[in-house]
Amino acid sequence: MSASQNWRHRPAGGAAGFIAPWLAGASEPQPELDIELYGLDLYRDLARWHTIGLRQHGIAHIAMHANTMAALQGSYQRARTQLGDEHVTLLSSQQLHALAPIVVPQQIAGALLLRNAFSIVAADAVHALAHEFVALGGELRLGTAVDEIVISDGRVRGVVVGDRTLHAATVVIAAGAWLHELVHRIGVTLPLLATQAARFVSQPLDAVPDSMPMLMFPDYHNLYLRVEQGGLLIGCEEIVIHPPTLQHDIAALQRGQTPQNRAAGVAPLADTTHHYHLWLARAFAHVVPLLATIAAREVRVGYPTRVPDMRHILGQAGTIGGLFLIGADLECGMTRGPGLGRMLAKLVTTETSTVDTRVYQPDRW
Repeated sequence: MSASQNWRHRPAGGAAGFIAPWLAGASEPQPELDIELYGLDLYRDLARWHTIGLRQHGIAHIAMHANTMAALQGSYQRARTQLGDEHVTLLSSQQLHALAPIVVPQQIAGALLLRNAFSIVAADAVHALAHEFVALGGELRLGTAVDEIVISDGRVRGVVVGDRTLHAATVVIAAGAWLHELVHRIGVTLPLLATQAARFVSQPLDAVPDSMPMLMFPDYHNLYLRVEQGGLLIGCEEIVIHPPTLQHDIAALQRGQTPQNRAAGVAPLADTTHHYHLWLARAFAHVVPLLATIAAREVRVGYPTRVPDMRHILGQAGTIGGLFLIGADLECGMTRGPGLGRMLAKLVTTETSTVDTRVYQPDRW
């Protein structure tokens, strides 16, 4: 078996666990930026009481061309206002090289560094949140399938689990890639598309500093690299991989149809995405030389979800009283999940929210 084939496959470890203000520097970042900042604060607070592997890294958006650098300079000015001067820095190629010596400085024009970003162990963070939920009096039932959502007289009445009916005046469905399938049973149609996404972790690399910020290359398929287990976690935007398949499936969903060969709301993409990422990484060796011989030690697969307008789903399910939906993670669910959950909790408990949630309404199509 070659080195590139000697990897472990982790179908349940898709969450990358990098928490960042992804919309910082955007010209119209709200309400998502406030949602992201709430998430950052929550995980930092959670790390005071639980071990979730939180490590401050920062994130560097790297320009390879002058026009991209000009755009980053505009983002820098906006991010200073949004985050504060202490959290944002423009870096020259040499300054970036000092933080990330794996990058050839002659190949880049500069970078925008956002310091307010960190990695966590996603599974540990979820367990910590579950612990807090139980401590507050919540009850968790793992591995329990919901067979039916009970609705009568235009309101939700509970759910059927096996031979039991759990009565409830309010039900929240947060089913990720399976949200479309669940609500379709009750006549609610969502143009929600789940795609198989993969990223891989390389073998340990001595040249990678433990403190290196996450590196993102918008000029190169949004390829990203970050420190993980002594090596690099590597991925890119999934949507560049199979655009004909994605566009076909999205068009079908917009017509109210279910794409063919779909199971449980998951698009049938071959489990080879990491091979594409590996090829992209090796072809980028003129910028990051160690990528020429990179090998995948571990592959992580998940099912991120999107909708055509690339906004989240949050709110009441049509006219069904008491039934609420939350979904469409857009590959930033770990960062935005806490803030979106807080918004939904306000809607459920007070029927109002401090944030205008109309852009996320499930019936907006």
